[in-house]
Amino acid sequence: MRNKIILIIIAVFLFSLSYAFAVDNEFCTGVNVCANISPGNYGLDCSPVPDSFCPETYGINEWLNCPVVNYGKCAPCDPDCPAGCSEDAIFVQPLADPCTNVNNLVAVDAANPINIHIFRGEANYNNVIVTPLPRCGTVGKEHCEFPFSDSLSDYEVYEGGVAECFGGDRYCYSVCTTPTPGIGVDCPFSCGRTRPGLNLSIQPSGGVVSGDAVISINARSRITLSEYSLRLTKWNTEFDEFRLVNVKVPREHPDYCSFKLTCNYINDPSECSYFIKEVYSPRGTGPENVQNSINWYTSDCSNSNYTIIAFADDSNSQSTKQVNLLTNNLDSKCKDDCPIFTSKTLNTLLARIKIWVNPS
Repeated sequence: MRNKIILIIIAVFLFSLSYAFAVDNEFCTGVNVCANISPGNYGLDCSPVPDSFCPETYGINEWLNCPVVNYGKCAPCDPDCPAGCSEDAIFVQPLADPCTNVNNLVAVDAANPINIHIFRGEANYNNVIVTPLPRCGTVGKEHCEFPFSDSLSDYEVYEGGVAECFGGDRYCYSVCTTPTPGIGVDCPFSCGRTRPGLNLSIQPSGGVVSGDAVISINARSRITLSEYSLRLTKWNTEFDEFRLVNVKVPREHPDYCSFKLTCNYINDPSECSYFIKEVYSPRGTGPENVQNSINWYTSDCSNSNYTIIAFADDSNSQSTKQVNLLTNNLDSKCKDDCPIFTSKTLNTLLARIKIWVNPS
């Protein structure tokens, strides 16, 4: 029984950590060093308590994709790193999909009792979003951390009165500390930005398609688009995975809708799999909003399991969406892994042999 209680406590602790940092582009909380030396995996964690080690100076490559927060890349900030620490810090999720929730973290060091005010925006004292107010320093010098979540739909309403869920929008949060009672004097803030907005639709809908299908994409970003695309993959039974198929050759071509990427892109055959691909150069000079549609003639393909992949990129981040569907056509054309007896020529030959052997 005692062991079960310990396991439950550990599980709750790990869940709490995952809540605080449950984002696609996670905050970086430390680094593994000397991984190749037995027993290996020596860990250095970011810590607000001085210990003479700055994790950011170890495993340099592991920090390359870490988002910059208030003070360097360590979350929580580490006083042993060059950027140092502040008594108040806020770590905002750097990337999020439009109109989803963002998970953020406030870290405060206090020697005396203080109230902690968390606001949308850059400390304009409107719209406190965490109530009742968290407090810190109530038991002497204390390090406090407060995870909090907010709806970007509500954030857009707060800023402009309507939730457009567009994409490429900036969002900021601030933390202000006040003596108890008192007026805020220290209000650091931090910001993130939403990924490009992306919608993918297929008509007719329902997961099983026959005949002609209309595929539509809508990509958008406040900071303009750098690229958007639509491409096609098909389930490959030999390799047990989805693989790119050729949609760049004419429908009548024997390689259309097959795994044979034989279009004119010799240097990069994967380009054969794009229904649509638009790249704007230099990056960030494209439109804010694009809509496009194509017709896909599914009867020119094998009856199989397909995935349509939509992609959008702006100068800050990327978005991807995909739809899985089955095609079901009576007159479908076999393109890959075709049984020999599906050959029309062979079937004709067999029929003639049968007549020759048994003319009656």
